Amino acid sequence: MSTPSIATTVLNHPALGAIQGVRLEDGNIDQFRGIPGALCLGSNAWPQYDLVKFVKHSLDHGKPVIGVSINYRVGIFGFLASARAGLRGNYGLKDQACAFRWIQQNIGGFGGDPSSITAFGESAGGITLSTLLATSDPLFHRALLMSGDITVRRPQSMAWQEAMLRENLTYLGLDDLDAKEAVNKLRLLPASDIVQMVPMVQHWSATLDEDFLPGLRAADLTITNTWCKSILTGDMAHDGTILRSRYLDKADAKDSTIVACNDILGSDLTQKVRAAYLLDTDKAATGMLLLASELRFYAPVLAAGKGFGLPHDIKVRQYHMDQTNPLPGGTHGFASHALDIAYLLRNFEPWLTREDVELSKRFAEAVLEFAHDGKRDRDDVIAVGPDHKLQILSAEQYDAKYRDDRGKLLAEIGWKKCLTLGERLQGFPYPELDYYLLAQYGVKVLDLSRVLAGPYCTQILGDMGADILKVEHPVRGDDTRSWGPPYAPRLDGADSAIPAGESAYYLSVNRNKKSLALSFKEKQGADILRELAKKVDVVVENYLPGSLKKYGLDYETLRKLNPKLIYASITGYGQFGPYSDRAGYDVMVEAEMGLMHITGPRDGPPVKVGCAVTDLTTGMYATTSILASLLERNRSNLVLITKERDSGRWGTAHPSVVPYRAFKSSDGDILFGGGNDRLFAILAKGLGRPEWATDDRFATNSARVKHRAVLEKWIEEVTRTKTTQEWLDIFDGTGLPYAKVNDLMDTTQHRHERNLV
Repeated sequence: MSTPSIATTVLNHPALGAIQGVRLEDGNIDQFRGIPGALCLGSNAWPQYDLVKFVKHSLDHGKPVIGVSINYRVGIFGFLASARAGLRGNYGLKDQACAFRWIQQNIGGFGGDPSSITAFGESAGGITLSTLLATSDPLFHRALLMSGDITVRRPQSMAWQEAMLRENLTYLGLDDLDAKEAVNKLRLLPASDIVQMVPMVQHWSATLDEDFLPGLRAADLTITNTWCKSILTGDMAHDGTILRSRYLDKADAKDSTIVACNDILGSDLTQKVRAAYLLDTDKAATGMLLLASELRFYAPVLAAGKGFGLPHDIKVRQYHMDQTNPLPGGTHGFASHALDIAYLLRNFEPWLTREDVELSKRFAEAVLEFAHDGKRDRDDVIAVGPDHKLQILSAEQYDAKYRDDRGKLLAEIGWKKCLTLGERLQGFPYPELDYYLLAQYGVKVLDLSRVLAGPYCTQILGDMGADILKVEHPVRGDDTRSWGPPYAPRLDGADSAIPAGESAYYLSVNRNKKSLALSFKEKQGADILRELAKKVDVVVENYLPGSLKKYGLDYETLRKLNPKLIYASITGYGQFGPYSDRAGYDVMVEAEMGLMHITGPRDGPPVKVGCAVTDLTTGMYATTSILASLLERNRSNLVLITKERDSGRWGTAHPSVVPYRAFKSSDGDILFGGGNDRLFAILAKGLGRPEWATDDRFATNSARVKHRAVLEKWIEEVTRTKTTQEWLDIFDGTGLPYAKVNDLMDTTQHRHERNLV
């Protein structure tokens, strides 16, 4: 009969032995602080991680397993990465991936079942296993993550890794060389010399790599696709004991904690944290230990239990251990980091009481049930200790009984902010190079904007890691869904509504967003948006000033629902002034500001810039304004997308939208933007040609692009019959984007200049 296999990764396990001449009173935090600890890395932690007793117990319990230990490269050897030096990184993770493939191919020869592999790792071993969940190839079937989650030591960008390389080259005396030469010399240095020159404890992390970790959505650390369908994850009540030197032993730990809370959480949540973690009492040191433990270890377990960051079909179960450490040493009397692995593997039994041994057996049996795919309710929590008890509780029962409902507070704070605060407290390096930026602060954006300026703003925010919810018309969607060419073919090869494919324009500017089809003209839709506005940090819209007030979606209304809301309104002509109620596209602004007048050949017509430069700059200005507002609120690569050449210059016209250009009037030039079918109908009516709107050649944007030459010729035949001012008067108040092409004098004397010139 085939036997399930258990593989454990070994890295960064604190030794749980006696420290000579020191014995602490149970849980005495003051004596805990400053006591030197012992830290063992990798296989030199033997025999603490010997699997023999665990495997023997599996036989005695009638749930036999085969145990396999995996060692892998760590620190600078396992995680150094540099694009400039040609180092992809993630070597320690790839070591493990190779080991799991070896197990799959060979475990059958030992009587094992290659279709029933359980991986378990503690601390950094758990972190690496949870990161491996995002690889493309199935490596194991179940994972036991003990005090380790991808959010505890998350993958970093290559820019961040380059900074780590520079720092370590300084330690090694190679910082005066360029990266490639330095790494070549580094390769020749004996490993024994390297470990003597670089600090043993550094913030080494995996590297973001879409090839190796394709199932990871970097913006929010979500595992979007994985082959592992069952996870048991847990923590120790005092896991923060591992963060002593980085946080708890610092003289300014309490003050820096309160400052960090105010910066990241705001005053209201900070007050709740101060109360829940006793920061204003004589037990503040104990509270900071609990805070460090729960931000970095308890919160990720709770989040996984709620399904955050994982596909919905993964079964996630939790354990929490409150049994205190009975061994002499710096963590005696605490439910300390790595005590769970000591109980599980039972290699400290000579120093344990009979009650401790019995508890370790029951804990091991619970893990063996998991390894044999025991059927237990998803919401069940295994509570290990205190008082040598093992109970099955709900997450809510456990939190209320043993954590004083602090899990509820962590949920209110939000998992992303818990991650941010935890990293801040332990001195996360190079925050200025952090890929996630806004994701770290849990920034949520409600995007009501359309076309380009607003969506470009929110695209940038999404690139920085903000959570963007884009609201689109329930039938048409965003106007740019029909803008093309270029078109992107469907990934599944199926037919699409647009024969050529989906608008590449739309896909590019709306990446990193979730889409919600909703009409706020309906009461129910407006109600939904108001509820969403209560929960977000930023609203971005680009409607005419006052348009959203009648739906109760204006700034004044939403501010009453969410006083901390940042509301960015992007319009063609601003919130006040004589032109404020005009619709505007990019090219209208180019015309009004005189940019078109100074662009193009000397003897040719006025020409717009080849890309929507004013929309893009507007989007960037909006982004920086939002970022500045977030600070003020104290929250202190490929261009070719079709593999074809671009279509060249289009003058004032747009390659994907028709009509969208300047037309001759009897005395100058006027620019029209029929960016969607509704606007084209307004234009046709104003030109005295309403039948064009229903003509099959012009009824949709894709048809108008195809018949551009005919339509634009007919439009200019009409526009030449009147003066520019006459056309301005005809289209005033219609909602059509239009503009006179001004020269610089017109611009400086513009009646809408509002003291800005």
